[in-house]
Amino acid sequence: MIINLKCLGHMLLLTSWLDCVCFFILPIEV
Repeated sequence: MIINLKCLGHMLLLTSWLDCVCFFILPIEV
């Protein structure tokens, strides 16, 4: 689950929370 790891990273860093939601809605490997 690369997306989940990226999401957690954003939440921990508190950089872009919206990006986390976007990944859940549209699972795109960046």
